[in-house]
Amino acid sequence: MISCHEVRSCLAQLQDNEVEKGLRIRIEEHIEQCSACLNQFKGLEEVWDLLDDYRGVEPSAEFNLAFWAAAKEIQYSRPTLPRWHAIFWNDNWKIAALAGSMAALLIVFVGILPYYTNYNNDLDKFDNQLLQEVARLVTADDEDPLPNNDASQRINGEKRDLPRNITNPLGL
Repeated sequence: MISCHEVRSCLAQLQDNEVEKGLRIRIEEHIEQCSACLNQFKGLEEVWDLLDDYRGVEPSAEFNLAFWAAAKEIQYSRPTLPRWHAIFWNDNWKIAALAGSMAALLIVFVGILPYYTNYNNDLDKFDNQLLQEVARLVTADDEDPLPNNDASQRINGEKRDLPRNITNPLGL
């Protein structure tokens, strides 16, 4: 059995004969048994009958004249664009402008890319040199890279024992 909600959602298509045969039969059986859906279907038929009988309103000749006079007044009161504007701002130029700006962005990106990658390579080299120097200083036995005073060994106000003779401190 089909529900009232499903029937009501298909009433307009039923009236226009746009419902497949199997569904049409189930809807018609439901409408025969359900007075609420039958009233809804009859109300829809009445609306369509009223719309078929509607003839519309024809405006008077005076209204037409007044309307077109006002439309012309509005049209001529707007500023007109110069001829060059019409030439350069049609759809073809908009597409060309978009393509040109995209090409310019691509050129800038391709131009900056080598400098960016060289900069990163230079940073990587510097980082490696710095890590090697830190490892050398930490593992050095013969010289003390840190001054031997209490102030240099204090971190956050606490005295720390600094490690000595660490082999491969950074996992290199």
